[in-house]
Amino acid sequence: MLKKIPYILLILLITVFGMSSSQTANAATQMVTGSFVDVTFSEYANPNGVIERKLSKITLQNDSGRTVTYNINDNARLYINNTVTTIDGFKMGMKVEADISLRSVVELRGSSNSTMETESTSPSAGQNTKKATVTGVVTSIDPNGLFIMFKPDIGEETTYYLNKDTSYQKNSSSVDISALYVGDRIKLSLKNLNTSIVTKVDISETGTLVENLYKGEIQVVNANANKLTVKNQHAFVNWDFGSETTTALSTMDFSSKVPIYVGNTKIDKGQLKNYIGSEAYYATVKQFGKEVIEKIVVLKNNERTYYEPMLSVDTKYQLLKLKSAGSLYFHDGTILIRNGRLIEPNGLLAYGTAFVISDGAARDNYAQVVQVTSDSFMSPNLAGHELYYGRLSQADGYLIEINDAMKIESNVFKKTDHAVLSVSNSTKAIVDDGKKVYSVIPDIELHLFEGDYGYFYVKDGHIQAVHILDNAKPVAPLMLAGKLQSVKSTYPAVINVKSVSQWQKGRWYEAGEMVDMNIDQTTLIKAGKVIQPADLKPSDRLLVLSDRFGKAHFILVD
Repeated sequence: MLKKIPYILLILLITVFGMSSSQTANAATQMVTGSFVDVTFSEYANPNGVIERKLSKITLQNDSGRTVTYNINDNARLYINNTVTTIDGFKMGMKVEADISLRSVVELRGSSNSTMETESTSPSAGQNTKKATVTGVVTSIDPNGLFIMFKPDIGEETTYYLNKDTSYQKNSSSVDISALYVGDRIKLSLKNLNTSIVTKVDISETGTLVENLYKGEIQVVNANANKLTVKNQHAFVNWDFGSETTTALSTMDFSSKVPIYVGNTKIDKGQLKNYIGSEAYYATVKQFGKEVIEKIVVLKNNERTYYEPMLSVDTKYQLLKLKSAGSLYFHDGTILIRNGRLIEPNGLLAYGTAFVISDGAARDNYAQVVQVTSDSFMSPNLAGHELYYGRLSQADGYLIEINDAMKIESNVFKKTDHAVLSVSNSTKAIVDDGKKVYSVIPDIELHLFEGDYGYFYVKDGHIQAVHILDNAKPVAPLMLAGKLQSVKSTYPAVINVKSVSQWQKGRWYEAGEMVDMNIDQTTLIKAGKVIQPADLKPSDRLLVLSDRFGKAHFILVD
């Protein structure tokens, strides 16, 4: 028994020491609740001489409204909605809980109503949890809808493959590939961990939608609080930043992760104060109900603008060629926008007509802003979708035949042979007599309108919507694209659309704005389905088809 006493004392000593250490550790760790404000990175040169970044500081606003900065490093555990993520997933204003030890964040837990927007499962985390999911941004979409190029939050750009069994979801609703755009933030569900075949695409409700593109003169830079104050601020509307000078000051937030360039040179946020009095372009996004700057480019020399078709794009050498202006270089900080979304350079490869702002002394040096106006029916996300304008020659049950028809190809209505198409009980069919519209039963009543012209919207060989125009003439409709400014959804329903382009002679031309366009008798399509005027939201991108400017017949909604 005496021989066992030292052993027993040793066990007791270890137990007491362990309890003491546990209590000390618990006492040293505190939890802070509040909202995420910003992070700061420190830069260092790796053994190869390449400049790399690592987490250094994090700023949080606690529930009392006090802003506090803590230390943080790359070993901190990061979660959003209980899913392993990276620091890039945290957005300004996001609700967070932080475990603090010795003034350092050891674990950060965020919560978001939109898990698709912020979740990011790393490959290692995916293997640990056995979830074959990955989150990131769409950089390119195959014109035939067979694959996408995808830039994950962690790792390199990768190709993933789509097929007829791939499902698409946005805002808790089932959609199709037409709801997917280059620049969208998405979560991919894969068939298994070792495949590149996608079974499901979850599309973020907001993605990287640009709220506004501004130009203003820098007045004050508060690098510590991440605030930029400018005067003479104008939003890019109707292909112009506005010419009326104003001395009013405007202040906006930006984060430490926002890239800031002067010409083609990247600078630190602390250096931005050296450019007070200079003009700058900056793109904003909406984060938790607040407009926040996402990209900044300071005008170094003289501004020139072009609105032309892009003939070619070389992402390796960062070079794009415009139809008349010729070749222009872009750089890592160039603000690239397509269909209202911030995109990666690969997103330019689908070409299209672009509004380009260049910077140079006596000649163009670099493109600072490239905004592709509208892909319309050239958009890869509309693979499998067709739109006809033609004469209903015969309706026989669930089959209809149209002739004297035109089909949209490359944004142009081209003459086509007669087409035999199928309808179903799911087809939305209306007749527009010029004063009102009324619904008809596709397989029973469409034959009453044989000989009339109309629009026939087809998805995968099935007519989703029919819009018959009573006594219409066989004329090619106008095609207009723009950004919805406001909508009045009650009778008489009207819309106001800004930054309008009109398709003419193989390219988009500036067309100003559409004011009080009547949509009372309009068929509206979004994500392949018929919607109502009340479903429209400001900032929606619209493709309008009509035979005149004052009244729309058919609208595709982004």
